[in-house]
Amino acid sequence: MKDIVIPTKRANSVVLKSSTAITADGRFLIVYNMDGSMSLTVIDLDTEAVVGDIPTPGCALVYPDSRGGVFQLCGDGKLAHLQLDAQGGLKKRTTSAIFNDIDADPISEKASLIGQTWYFTTYLGEVQPIDVGGKTPAIKRRWWLADEAERKGNWRPAGWHGTAGHADGSLFVAMTPNGYNGSHKDPALEVWVYDADKGQRTKKIKLETPGLSIGVANGEQADLLVVNVAGGLDVYDTNSGQLSRTLYDLGSAPMQVHAVGTAQ
Repeated sequence: MKDIVIPTKRANSVVLKSSTAITADGRFLIVYNMDGSMSLTVIDLDTEAVVGDIPTPGCALVYPDSRGGVFQLCGDGKLAHLQLDAQGGLKKRTTSAIFNDIDADPISEKASLIGQTWYFTTYLGEVQPIDVGGKTPAIKRRWWLADEAERKGNWRPAGWHGTAGHADGSLFVAMTPNGYNGSHKDPALEVWVYDADKGQRTKKIKLETPGLSIGVANGEQADLLVVNVAGGLDVYDTNSGQLSRTLYDLGSAPMQVHAVGTAQ
């Protein structure tokens, strides 16, 4: 594998998983650009060459579908779906109806994929599933993370990247109480686990050290991985909810954890 020189317009931001993506067929690497305008750079991973530059005005980041295309979130509350041709060019672009209320309670860009469904959370604590198994993304029914009593306590999603998915269908969400405008970047005190398909909570895990970002190991044992505020990586047994061990010496200011496998 050689170094691939990309155009000098890649979006320069703090660490975001959705700034780049590999298409589901493994053919193309997609890089999100923002240099006054918005676009996507397409890299052919077989030839290790830049093969496309797709303008995406008003639409940001990149999320793979299940058929080799991608979708983006747009500033008008819509979703843009891009189908690619065999050469990495734009074959077709479609847009959804407005589904994301930017002013009232927008979805966070920090989503997790389980199977063929992306799970986004809103700042107030709803889950927005987007099914990418068909020809175009399907926006599914929302559901709440917290029950009515918990919402009165302002339990909300928290942390830098506060969601993770496991191949068994479990969705993990980092949560904090007493939420307010801006608390989505606060460290999480608990991680709540859900049957993502049913939208039902199955477990709560209390964190011994507040967490910044979470991930889940995609083996049979779905260990919960938490980057904590002290810069260590806590590993929790998801069956017992107990802290198993902590890994240190992760380098300067670790922000995220990436699990290897089909869910993320």
